[in-house]
Amino acid sequence: MEPLAGNTLLLKRMGIDTHEEPIVYMRADCHVCRSEGFSAHSRITVTTERASIIATLNVVRDGFVLPTEAGLSEAAWQLLDATPGQVACLSHPRPVESLGAVRAKIFGHPFQDEQLVGILQDMEAGRYTDIELSAFLTACAAAGMSLDEVVGLTRGMVQVGERVTWDHIGERGPFACPRHLDAQRARAGGSVGIGNRCTRRPRSHGEGCQNARYANRSK
Repeated sequence: MEPLAGNTLLLKRMGIDTHEEPIVYMRADCHVCRSEGFSAHSRITVTTERASIIATLNVVRDGFVLPTEAGLSEAAWQLLDATPGQVACLSHPRPVESLGAVRAKIFGHPFQDEQLVGILQDMEAGRYTDIELSAFLTACAAAGMSLDEVVGLTRGMVQVGERVTWDHIGERGPFACPRHLDAQRARAGGSVGIGNRCTRRPRSHGEGCQNARYANRSK
């Protein structure tokens, strides 16, 4: 088979379970590895006509894949929604600029709101390696986070994360009114909800007194 033009290879499903880590397998002698200078554990952008992911490279030196193929782990295959023999472009990912804010945090500089949003966006896109994720957690734990940073991180998570809305259900939302549920339980002689607590209706006067004494002791 003639080598493919440029930095493209044909995708092959390897059937290897790497949990949630996207892995790409390439021959050390393939034209893309040589031209791009890829080595083991390099971070590679794999792009098809439908999707793009960042995966970690494992270099193969025997016949698991052909020089014109790029093998994908199950996680990478599912993320790309790939098909056997599909053409993919493999390239170096762009630099993760938000890592500069993580390094600054390690040296004592606080996070700004826009920096936290950038960090979360890069994490959500899979641009952070496990080591870089650990560096972010270490920076937050070792240096601590101020109230402003915690608020900024929370707002960033709301902005970057997927939101769930109940607009199609109506003003009441997906749950029944708590007071309505309490009334139903009271009429049924079962448990009665009080706020977030749920107490069982006393079966006798004596049991009610015992519950009252226990409640007083708990206060």
